Amino acid sequence: MTRRTIYFVSDGTGITAQTLGHSLLTQFEGVEFNQVTLPFVDTAARAEECLARIAAEAAAGNGRPPSSTGPSDLMATVAAPTAIGVFAGASVGSRASGRIDARILRGLFVVVMVYTAILMAIRALGP
Repeated sequence: MTRRTIYFVSDGTGITAQTLGHSLLTQFEGVEFNQVTLPFVDTAARAEECLARIAAEAAAGNGRPPSSTGPSDLMATVAAPTAIGVFAGASVGSRASGRIDARILRGLFVVVMVYTAILMAIRALGP
């Protein structure tokens, strides 16, 4: 099994980058990923440090990023809607969380998670 190191670089906490990245990494079968998050990269100096760290990792034998291994490795029909959904959800969620009572948000989250669990169970047990 191929092993690659993937970096999630963000000027914030990196949560959105991780979420999107995890969704995209599911497209690569037969590849195991060492996932590294580099949060709060908000200056040129920190960006240079990240570049140096990534270059050192590539030199150590972890090679090119998986998206450059071939044109068919990443399914755009899955990746594009995922990216749009993650960014839209993060934007709406961050705005709504300050305006909506936490109990309501928790209830909505439970409904979504139960719905997702039911769909997963149907797919797993289905014909």
